[in-house]
This record gives sequence, structure tokens and C-alpha cells, in this order.
Amino acid sequence: MKIKDNNKTKISFMLGFCLIMGLILRLWAIDFGLPFFRHTDEIFYLPIALKILHLQDLNPHYFHNPPLLTYLYSTVMFLYFIFGKLLAWFTSMRDFVELYFSNMTSFLVIARTINALFGVGICLVVYKVGEKLFDKITGLIASLLVCSSFLMVRDSHYAVNDIPGTFFLILSFSYIVSIYTRGRLKDYILSGLFAGMAVATKYNMGIIIFPLVLSHFFVNRRIVLNRNFIWAILSCLVGFFLFCPWILLDYRTFWEQFAEQFMFSKRPWSGASSTPSYIQYFFTLLWGYGLLPFCFFIIGSVSLWRKREKRKLLLILCFPLFYYLLLGAMKLFFVRFAIPLIPHLCILSAYGVISLAGRLSYMHRRVALTLLILVSISQGVIFSCKHNYLISKTNTRILARNWINNNLPHGSKIVTEGYGPSLEVYYDKGRFMENINNHQVEKVGKKLSQSSLDEYKQQDINYIITSSYVSKRYLDHPDKYTKENEFYITLEKEANQIFKTTPSQRKVPFYLDEVYSPFWNIFVLDRPGPTITIFQIR
Repeated sequence: MKIKDNNKTKISFMLGFCLIMGLILRLWAIDFGLPFFRHTDEIFYLPIALKILHLQDLNPHYFHNPPLLTYLYSTVMFLYFIFGKLLAWFTSMRDFVELYFSNMTSFLVIARTINALFGVGICLVVYKVGEKLFDKITGLIASLLVCSSFLMVRDSHYAVNDIPGTFFLILSFSYIVSIYTRGRLKDYILSGLFAGMAVATKYNMGIIIFPLVLSHFFVNRRIVLNRNFIWAILSCLVGFFLFCPWILLDYRTFWEQFAEQFMFSKRPWSGASSTPSYIQYFFTLLWGYGLLPFCFFIIGSVSLWRKREKRKLLLILCFPLFYYLLLGAMKLFFVRFAIPLIPHLCILSAYGVISLAGRLSYMHRRVALTLLILVSISQGVIFSCKHNYLISKTNTRILARNWINNNLPHGSKIVTEGYGPSLEVYYDKGRFMENINNHQVEKVGKKLSQSSLDEYKQQDINYIITSSYVSKRYLDHPDKYTKENEFYITLEKEANQIFKTTPSQRKVPFYLDEVYSPFWNIFVLDRPGPTITIFQIR
């Protein structure tokens, strides 16, 4: 389809609007939960980045996830340090790191903002992919779908590796498409380089090698180890080892931790659903990507097949199919694992929107296209706005923390289970840490029932704090967790409930992914966080 000059201007304007909207959706409530609560996995990136700066040791000593994102954070934090030192905010790297421990808010907001920018970058790259494969309008619609995708918006709020890994993945795919359309050596090199960087950000992005091989096959009509393909493989290795050199230099630690990470996929997390992963990821896409966009994805796939554009269809579907097979084979399930699927689906959904609009008469085609675009992004925009509004409200754990600070006697002995209120107080420069009001706090991971109520009494425990992010894992399965249920029943009978705060007046089902921020329950919750209950031991 040829685009007139005035239409090119309109598309450029719409693309700019799309990117601005995507940035607003991703920056809205970017400081949620801070400084008390954060995504569980955020401790594996930014703190290690600061440790690298402080100790001047480039070995992250952590390989459950690859270190490219950690190195990126180290670079940005070093620039932050230089800027702050010029303004006399801190005098040394020690002061800089101690500032993080006294108040991590500014550090995490910067790290999360970087990820939000990666999220917007995905929107821009998807536009370019759609333009290369089809035209500017298809690219624009695909970009709008990525921009408004609820799952993409939600996870762009976290300083973890899912969104950055997907950015490098789709950037590699952009040059894989260029191999198919132009077949230049430059495209082979860049596709391999960014593929290696994607794997250096998140291991399972390595599946991008399949569309690379497929594109090379389409160009050469057979898989041959010619100069271009060899350069692609070498570039991939360079992109990976350039940012993961310690995988070779500290290979023993790497293989030990990589093996542990691999074993995590063999079993579901505590509290996870027993439903097969294939089914869970299908419903994740319907909820996190959208029901109508998924229908347009099917329409686009069928239309492309009927138009005998099977190579384009297979090229776009290659990564999603192999990646979905990988996800389905894993027992470990988290909705964020589905993120890399969405950019590829958006391209075919955009093609489906145009195909459906094209069936109408020319007089109504533009109106139909506009309406279909609005309908296709509506679910994502509504869900994203609801999520951002929720996380901007005060977390139940902060409400519980404030109540404890104002009501519990000085020096009380408290036992709290995981995902309870954070009771620590960090003094200036992080040189000393204690609990609010000098409370003696014992954190009990995930099982309060590891001790009986009588044993807690013998230890002179004054208060026990429960969190539904842990207790619901056991209370929802009384036949499976008999001991744990007996403990909670005994606690209800023999202790005084003196405080309770809930995220909703309605009954809230437990989903494991809600411990990060709302996903399945966004229209049930009034605020983020678990139900926190405080019991006084008689």
C-alpha cells in the first residue's frame, strides 16, 4: 500500500501520540510501594549493580539470571553518582550506596523508569517491524496494541529483566525480518548481536535463534553455512559473552546457579495453580493482551495464509510457537513469562484489523478502521488505567505498618509471616537499622505453623501478624495442608484479633501473581496488598 505524503505526516503524528501515551501509562505510579515494598525480583538487579560499583568487582556472583541489565543499571547509577557528586549530594561512593539503604526510592524510580523506556522502545520497534513486513498503517496499529497491552504496561513498572529482554528480542527480530526482505550482511550481524544481548538479559530469549534460521532458509532456499550466517552466529556469541564474560571466567558458579534456575521450572511455586501451563498462558493472553486483539490475531493469521503469504506468517509465528511450547512444558507459571509473545501477536492482530476493515466498502473503510482500532486497544487501556490507579493507592502493608507504629507498645515481641508489613527503620546513611519502636521482630518465611501457638507463648511472643499472600496458599487447600490450617484455626480461637486491613470489601481469590501487583483481581480490589491481620497473644 502506497502512503501519500499527507498520510505519512498523519501517521508520524499518530506514532508520536502512541509513544507518549505508552510512556504515560508506564510512568503512572512508577514509585508504587516505595520505599517499603517492591517486586520480589528487584533485589536481584539494582542492589547487585550498586555492589559492583561499591566493590569495583565486575563479577556479579549471581547467575540465576544473566547480568546485562545489572551492568546497565551500574552504568546509569554511576552517572547518577557523578551528577550527585558535582552537586555535593554525596562525597564518596560509600555515601552513595548508604543513601540507597536509607531511602531506595530515587534509585528504584530511576531503574523502573529505564524499564518503562524499554517498554516504549518495544512499541517503536514493533512499528518498524510492521512497516517492513506490510506498511506504515499496519506498523502503527501494531504499535498501538503494544502500547496499550495491559501485561506490557503492568510489567514495565518493575526493575526486572522481562521488558528489557523483550526489547532486545524484538530488536533482533526486526533485523531478522530485514534478512527476509533484503538479506544484507549488516542485517545478519545486527540480528545476531541483539539476539545475543537478549539472551544476556534473559536466558529463555535464546529461542529467537529459530526465526533467524528460518529467515536465512527463506533467503537461501536451504540452510547453508555461508558467510552471512556464520557472521550472524559469531555476532550472537559476541552479544552474549560481551555482557556475560563471567560465565566463562567463573563457570563453576554459573553452572551451579544455572542448574538451580533450570530446576525451578520443573515444579510449580508454592501457592500456584495446578492447571496445565498451556491453559494458564492462554487465559493470560486473553486477559493481559486482550480478547478482541486475540480474535484479530486469528483473523490476521487466516487472512495472511489465504493470501499465500505463508512465509511471512511462519516468520512471525516462529518465535511465539516455539516459545509457547517451552512455556507450556514448564510447571513454573508466572504471567510475566508471556510478555515476549505479545509483540509478535500485535503484528498479526494489526494485519487482522486492516483485513477486516478492507472487507467494507471504500466509503466506510476509514470509519471502520478507526472504530476497529479503538475497540482493539480499549481493553488494554481500561485495564492498564485501573491497574495504575490501584497501585497508586496506599498498600495495606503500609496501613498496617502505620497502625503498628502508633498502637503497639514499645519493644513488643512480634512474629510476622512473609509478605507482611515492613517494620524496619533505616537511619541516615544506612549505618544502623532497627525496627520501629524497638519492636523485636521475627520474620517467618512462609510457614507460621513451623511452631505451635503454645511454643510462641513460651517464647513470650506478644503479637502474630498474618498475610493472606501466605495464609491463603494453605487455607484454600485444607485437605492438602492440614497442619497449617489447624494453626490458623487455633490462632483465630485463642488469640485476640486487634487489627485487620483488607484490599477489598469483597472476597478476593488468591493468585500468586498478585504478590507483585494486581493482575487478575484488578476489578475486585480497592487498593493493593494482602489482607493483614494482627493477633494479640493472650
